[in-house]
Amino acid sequence: MNRKAWIIFAVVQCLGELCFWTWGYIATSAVGLFLWGTALVTLFPGNILSAVGLEKMLWGCRMGLISMQVIEIPFEIAINGAVWWLIAKSLTLLVKRILAHNRAANQRV
Repeated sequence: MNRKAWIIFAVVQCLGELCFWTWGYIATSAVGLFLWGTALVTLFPGNILSAVGLEKMLWGCRMGLISMQVIEIPFEIAINGAVWWLIAKSLTLLVKRILAHNRAANQRV
């Protein structure tokens, strides 16, 4: 991914984390529901995968839920970074393949 894509990724992840950590304070209002949905979408799939993995590993220890959520942050961002990178690579290859196909079709005509 280029620099612009990484900046967009960082902004989206920061927005997701901000929404995740603030929605609980106003969870009963419509704004709280919006923040929860925004956090879920912007942090997906890293939030689900890191939560499942870390909770399975750390559930028996005496660590609190907030501590586990804080530990999840680097894992979910790393998982999301890998997913964004794979999507960006796939889209780049797809665009290159389409452009090459179009050039070949234009040369035959």
